[in-house]
Amino acid sequence: MLRLRRYVLCSTALLGLSMLLLPGCGEGLSADAEQARQEFLLTARPSGEQTVKSIREALTEGKTELDVVLIGRIDGGQMPAFEEGKAAFLFADGIGHGGTDHDPFACKFCSKNPENYAATVQFEVDGKVLATDARNLFGVKERQKVMIKGKATLDSSDETNLLAIKGTGIFLVPDK
Repeated sequence: MLRLRRYVLCSTALLGLSMLLLPGCGEGLSADAEQARQEFLLTARPSGEQTVKSIREALTEGKTELDVVLIGRIDGGQMPAFEEGKAAFLFADGIGHGGTDHDPFACKFCSKNPENYAATVQFEVDGKVLATDARNLFGVKERQKVMIKGKATLDSSDETNLLAIKGTGIFLVPDK
């Protein structure tokens, strides 16, 4: 009887300890989301960075879609950066007159024309935005520096007319 009680006590303690040490177990990604994560998460830094402004100019000169690579931050300025429950977020161009760490929301020149540095980014499978929050899907947070690879179009569905990026890859830029 004493042996059984000791076994139950030890088993309960181990179970409790494992629940503390393994946060998120059982709350992981679905198989489809994990597959999408593997598809979109880039392990190598893409090259050929462009600015939101240069892409916008190319699209207004008659092109309807462009293959692009952008570097910047997940940032919505005064608005929430992430779309809850979706693989979508707002992006702020990181290349500007201040170098690659440029913050266009804080810049008195750039903040006058947000369409020249802001973009929406979404990751789709079969033509639909993934129904997994980007924070969970990619392990990202607001103001994190990332590189986005994708297809750019101008989003004329609302008055902002922001650059819309259909992401084909995301690279998490390591902190220096």
